[in-house]
Amino acid sequence: SHERGTHTVFGILIVAALLASLIRFVIQPLLRRPPELRPPWPRLWVAAVAGCASHLLLDVLCGGSLQLLWPLSTARITSGLVAMADPLLAVPLVLFVLIAAIWRRRAFELAIAVLIVLALVLGVKSYSRAVALRTYTRAIEAELIERPIRLPWRPVTIEARWASVSGWYFYDRTSTDARAFLVDAKTGDVTPYVQHQLDVPLGSPAATLVEAS
Repeated sequence: SHERGTHTVFGILIVAALLASLIRFVIQPLLRRPPELRPPWPRLWVAAVAGCASHLLLDVLCGGSLQLLWPLSTARITSGLVAMADPLLAVPLVLFVLIAAIWRRRAFELAIAVLIVLALVLGVKSYSRAVALRTYTRAIEAELIERPIRLPWRPVTIEARWASVSGWYFYDRTSTDARAFLVDAKTGDVTPYVQHQLDVPLGSPAATLVEAS
């Protein structure tokens, strides 16, 4: 699950070992590949670890909240720089797979190129989110929107808008409402997106559940 187990540092080591064993001792013999042409198990394991680790990295970048060091720690790690299945990441990755399948001799150079592209995308998104946060904060300071309640462990929740470089969703709450705003880092617009009235008074037992959610 995304909470623990396979989506942890220790989990991917086990999954990678199973995958390497499957390829080395089952799939390659079934394909009748000569033993001298079969990659050794340690090399397959390292490649499988890299693949599993990239999956966890993408989950973190796409807003997943992972307990990477479980069971040693339940601390969560997340980023949310891009939306889940965001084409800003998916398109370069898919193009890389297609081109590398045709141009196999240049797969390494293509991999370096796509990593540079992804790093640039994430750098731009990081800057965009910082600008959006300043825009949202200024709107509060200018009293354009009601000042939210700052929960000690999560002042505000920010999610990336799908397929957008500048759009971000900001989730917060007041004493009476749960809200979401669409903030555009490019235009500086702060647009109400969702506003749901809370039927529980602040500080009540039911409010604890609302805050946790």
